[in-house]
Amino acid sequence: MFRTLAALLLVSTSTLAAASVCDVRMTGHKGQVDLSYNPKRFSQLRPHPLISNIFQQVTDSTYLAQTLAGNAAIYDYKQQTVVREFPMRTAGRETNVAFSQDATVGLTADYDTIRIYDLNTGTLRKEIPYAVRRPKPGPDTRWGWNTVMITKDNQRAFLNGYNGEFVVVDLVAGTVKWEAPAGFPSFFGAQFIESPDGRYVLANVIESDRILYDRTTDSGSIVPKSNDRNYYTYGSVFSLDSKSIISRSLYRKLVRYDIASQTYSGTNATVDAGELYLDTSTDGQTLVVGHYLDPVGPLNQTPFALVDLTNLQEIPTQFPQRDYKKYIGFGVDHTQNAVTAINDLNFWIFNLANQEVTEYILPAQFRYGTRGDISRDGLSVFAVTGGGQTPYQVFEAFTPN
Repeated sequence: MFRTLAALLLVSTSTLAAASVCDVRMTGHKGQVDLSYNPKRFSQLRPHPLISNIFQQVTDSTYLAQTLAGNAAIYDYKQQTVVREFPMRTAGRETNVAFSQDATVGLTADYDTIRIYDLNTGTLRKEIPYAVRRPKPGPDTRWGWNTVMITKDNQRAFLNGYNGEFVVVDLVAGTVKWEAPAGFPSFFGAQFIESPDGRYVLANVIESDRILYDRTTDSGSIVPKSNDRNYYTYGSVFSLDSKSIISRSLYRKLVRYDIASQTYSGTNATVDAGELYLDTSTDGQTLVVGHYLDPVGPLNQTPFALVDLTNLQEIPTQFPQRDYKKYIGFGVDHTQNAVTAINDLNFWIFNLANQEVTEYILPAQFRYGTRGDISRDGLSVFAVTGGGQTPYQVFEAFTPN
């Protein structure tokens, strides 16, 4: 699944042993450029006129999607049919929506109500009155919910509002479980990151304090800053044992925060990138350090580095050298253990297992896409286009079996 950098949901990572001093730079494999390389083209293109958005894949042939009427639905993209439509609004007053990973629970949040849906029965299970704070009127006034996430066990939902609201909802009881009290940092745009054991959820925010929520006590605490000013964090990941958090600091260092002792252990491992995020490989053993490439920087630079989390040493790669510059979406596809990147013209799949890269040339309709997804079988790439006065449309570029 590929998304824009700001929308990436970071996941857990592996255990960090004592970190050794190293220099992690985004150079990738420094081999010769393969001038004989020819990218592939997706052989077919088809629109999906019954839907206007896609959320997540459910089965090998179906997605959770949004119908033209603005409702959530199960959509069979291979047969191009709406299998089931739910009375769950995903457009209009609803400023944000979320689905559980197993696609059995849905949640919508608007200006005054949070709604919980049972997607097995297609019914509204609970309405929770909750009015977001209204800002003072102005040219850039925004209000509502900016980020929403459902935990892996379908027990809790985390919501962050444009005006600083931070709310935890008990999805079973249908009640607000916790709200950030006075004195906590007020922010929006949080990335909610769940620990592997499900105990913690970190609200990670660029240029702000962070909040760590403990499910065992159902309470949140402020993560202290390190001396390296790690609050300027573009990404964080949990260790595989859920005992520590690895982040990137303002000074481009990788730092580790031990949750029990509330202490930091810094390293000299530099992350040589401007815009950056952290994620892990599918097995959780490798840190993927991704970044946007400088449009005027050197050619033939791989858009990410791989780091061994046991020693924070960079792992040499053998990915072929291309001009990967100017991509607009980047992410780790955990169903395929691959890094994906996309721009207006090209889509790349970096296979982390065999270190091969596949590059596709995208059709013209994709060039104004707002978001997208890659199917589990790797044969289809979806793009959602539109915005403003232009209706949203879903296109699929695919290669037949």
